[in-house]
Amino acid sequence: MKRRWKYCVVANIVKTRIDENGILRYGTPAFTGGSKVYLCGKIWNRNRNGISALGLNRGKRYFVE
Repeated sequence: MKRRWKYCVVANIVKTRIDENGILRYGTPAFTGGSKVYLCGKIWNRNRNGISALGLNRGKRYFVE
């Protein structure tokens, strides 16, 4: 039996960023800065603006954004 390999994209949320209004923000509304998130989605769709991210939110519970 031939084994198929699997992969996952892992990312870290930036600690600080400047939003579109020029205000300093820490992380994102859902995730604190420095959180590790797993990017999920089977197919990249050019019509969508982003893909889903799975990780521990600010309340320390798993959340999909």
